[in-house]
Formats: sequence, C-alpha cells, structure tokens
Amino acid sequence: MKKKQKPFDVILFWDVIVMTVFGLIMIFSASSPSAFNQYGNSYYYVGKQLVWCVVGLGAMLLFANIDYRIYKKFGFLIYIVSLLALAAVLAVGISVKGAKRWISLGFSTVQPSEFTKIAVVICLAVYFDLLREVELTFKNVYTGLIVITGLPCVLLYFQPHFSAIIIIGLTTFLMMLVFGLNMKFYLPVLAVCI
Repeated sequence: MKKKQKPFDVILFWDVIVMTVFGLIMIFSASSPSAFNQYGNSYYYVGKQLVWCVVGLGAMLLFANIDYRIYKKFGFLIYIVSLLALAAVLAVGISVKGAKRWISLGFSTVQPSEFTKIAVVICLAVYFDLLREVELTFKNVYTGLIVITGLPCVLLYFQPHFSAIIIIGLTTFLMMLVFGLNMKFYLPVLAVCI
C-alpha cells in the first residue's frame, strides 16, 4: 500500500518566511548606503534580492507539493547534471574578481554551485537509503560518500569556491548523524579535521 505524503509543514514555512524577512533587513542595512551612492536608490540591492526571494518561495511551494519519494528515482541523475554544470563553469564560465563561478545566460547569470548543494543532499539521501539494505562497513559507507562529495568539491576547488566546499562537507557530516551511523564511522572525518 502506497504511503500518503505528509501534509504541508506550516511551521517550517513560516520559519522560512521569518528568516527570509530577517535576511532582507540585514541586506538593506548593509547595502543601502553603497546602493544610494552608486545607483541613487537605497533599495537597489535589496530589491533585486526580494525578486529572487519571491521566486525561491514560489519554487518551495511547488516542490513542497511533490511527493519526496520521486527524488529517489532521479537522485543520481540530478547529481550528474549538477556535476556537468560545474564542469561547464570551468569551460565557459565568466570570471569575477578572480573566481570563475558563474555561467552567463545573456539576460542573467547562474551559479551552478547552488544547484550542486541541493543535488548532493538528494543524492546522499538516496545513497543512505541504499545503505539500509547492506552491511555497514567502512568500504560500503565511505566509497559512496567520497565519490558523492568528492567529485563536486574537486570541481569547486578549481573555481575556486571554498565556502561551497565547506557547506557540502558540513552537510555530509550532518546527514551522517541523521542517518545514525555508529560512532566508529566518524573517526576518518575527525582524522581529516585534525
């Protein structure tokens, strides 16, 4: 029998709204003087950010109504597409202040690393679900983890985009905790950090 999808999480939705509004206030506070000096409009930067916030919230509402189990079918495909996008940055990306992180679409630019963060989370979720069906050994656990997190980090290193690498690393560690791995599996992580 097919499980019913859980109802829309209203509390999480309002958490996102509150954090978004707080972020917009911080952006306005930090950018209004320079925006006024450069463009004669104190709301220039926060206005641009507001547009993307509306787009993001719309996307959130859209994806919140999609059964999350569908991602299990397309998790690895989404991950591969994200890797191809990162590789495309190195080939045809545009450089800004020494960093090559964006692809120009003519009317705007996109930063594939943002998509990659989501793709890694989805792919790791699929991978951890597969691990439930096998014996949890260092080989079984870390082979996938190294590939899934390592490949995008290598591509991000050459952009360079170190903050994205850190975010992916921390996200992987948190997902390991949520999955409930035995403490012995964190020893390699601690060794690398030390």
